[in-house]
Amino acid sequence: YAEGSPDQLLQWAMAVGAATEKVFQHHLLENRHLANGIRAACAIQKLGRQYGAHRLEEVCEYAVSIHSMTHTSILSIFRSKADKRPRLDAEAEPLASHANVRGSKYYKQITGEE
Repeated sequence: YAEGSPDQLLQWAMAVGAATEKVFQHHLLENRHLANGIRAACAIQKLGRQYGAHRLEEVCEYAVSIHSMTHTSILSIFRSKADKRPRLDAEAEPLASHANVRGSKYYKQITGEE
């Protein structure tokens, strides 16, 4: 690993963006075994070089938002483009009102609950 020191990896991640930096901090500062953290950070750095810094930052933003910052998760997000799909927790737009929509009053009438 040519750029295998934690400081160099963090500097590289900071240059990419805030989310990438957060992912690298997770691996390098919060990992019990520094060697494993360095290995994961180098693998993510390689993905960044393969897919581009902008794309890596997008994927890292998504990984941080779902609290899944492992190398395997990030690789899966790249491959599946999960960050590009609409989020299930996103607010749905309200339906437009039209004459064919029946409300609670209608159902109370037909069930005799009025």
